[in-house]
Amino acid sequence: MHYNELIAGAVEKIGWKRGPLVAREGNKIRAKGIAVIVKGMATPTTSTSTVKLNADGSLNVLTSSVEMGQGLKTALAQIAASEMSLPVERVRVSEPDTAYTPFDLMTAASRATFCMGNAIREAVKDIREQLLDIAAAQLEAAKDDLVLQEGKVMVRGAGGKSLSYIEVIRASKANNLLGHGTFVSGSGPDGSPVVMDFETGQGYGSAEWHPAVIACEVEVDTETGQVKIPKLHGELYAGKVINPRLCELQIEGASIIGMGQVLFENLVQDTNGSITNPNLGEYMIPSFEDVPATMTVHLLEPHGVTEVHGIGETSIPPVRPAIGNAISRAVGHHFLDLPITPEKILRALEKQRKS
Repeated sequence: MHYNELIAGAVEKIGWKRGPLVAREGNKIRAKGIAVIVKGMATPTTSTSTVKLNADGSLNVLTSSVEMGQGLKTALAQIAASEMSLPVERVRVSEPDTAYTPFDLMTAASRATFCMGNAIREAVKDIREQLLDIAAAQLEAAKDDLVLQEGKVMVRGAGGKSLSYIEVIRASKANNLLGHGTFVSGSGPDGSPVVMDFETGQGYGSAEWHPAVIACEVEVDTETGQVKIPKLHGELYAGKVINPRLCELQIEGASIIGMGQVLFENLVQDTNGSITNPNLGEYMIPSFEDVPATMTVHLLEPHGVTEVHGIGETSIPPVRPAIGNAISRAVGHHFLDLPITPEKILRALEKQRKS
């Protein structure tokens, strides 16, 4: 699960072994915290995709996966472009419309890039086979001697003998080629879904497991109870990283969500179960002023790895215990409920002084 590498990287980045774990200067106490996680994904689930290679050599990808700011359309376009040997600029990923786009179970559970990405690979494989069949006749070559490269079908060892995708499609008499792909996460050898038996605890719990480590340094003001986070570092195994920058931004955003849950967010209900703080004037979330002064991310990507891992949610849960552990170390009190507010910290400090 790569925990040795992940923990070593987080410990080094946060300076765990450099200086004390707790340091006091005036009314400020600094302390470090760390937490690990392994996260599963929804299994089994199904994703389907249709891709269309157009007469102008461009590629349309039809999916029902939802782009909600996480960069999914970019990642799926990159996967399709790589599989089809096209520039990513020549690929367009559709918006979902369940009246027309093929089935996808959900865009959730850190599964979209993995599941829909594999469905797109299957759909592109369908088109590649069609393209090679047509081109083999045109080029008078064996299908096994053909390769796709930069929008062309080329004959190996034939001195550049090739046809563009546009030329091949013209010969298809259809003006486009359609490919279809389906991917079921957690499939058995025969393609049937493998499910978890909750009676015996046996079965396929997750198609992929996502490990991560979060380490941080906090600063607690003993006069006000306010908490600042000078450093926060995320160390994740993401398998084959499709788009490194998008991964880093997702992890940073997820870390801020986790920080909000541990320090600010509190849904208050009255005795009837009605929410009494229904707006952002009363339900507190982090502002830019609250974001860690230094926030870093490292994605562990071993050489040669090919599987894609979801990372959207993985770094949210460990942020809470990492920050909580650091605050507990600073204050000398183990907090059992969230959020850890200034009032709770001041009460804990007062209890420490009295004891």
